[in-house]
Amino acid sequence: MKLTVNDKETETTAAATILDLLQEHKLERDRVVVELNGQIVRREVWGDTLLHEKDSILLLSFVGGG
Repeated sequence: MKLTVNDKETETTAAATILDLLQEHKLERDRVVVELNGQIVRREVWGDTLLHEKDSILLLSFVGGG
């Protein structure tokens, strides 16, 4: 399936849901915000939100520092 992730076209076979995509990219759930086709998706539904061909996903991760 072809997706656009952070403005970069990507092909994936493993990601069926947003949660699958996060696991594929090794991102921690509590440190990321997901936008799917221009809409923020709540964490509670990531496992139920199916991805489709040509979806556009923006993954924003928070990084701490000091």
